[in-house]
Amino acid sequence: MPTERIRILIADDHPLYRTGLVDTVKRRPELELVGQAEDGTTALDEIRSVSPDVCVLDVKMPGLGGVEVLRDR
Repeated sequence: MPTERIRILIADDHPLYRTGLVDTVKRRPELELVGQAEDGTTALDEIRSVSPDVCVLDVKMPGLGGVEVLRDR
């Protein structure tokens, strides 16, 4: 019986760190990358658009930080 994959969104303003997280998620068959963002405002838009199961959010990002994104979702 197939198991649904966990849908992940990653938001971080540091490109190298974000790329590392994205690559890690893509290597795991049980995970599905559904979005990524380089700032809090884009992350919030993506969360509202794709409804991920899990969000990996940087606490300090331009615009909105991770905590603000969680409050505003």
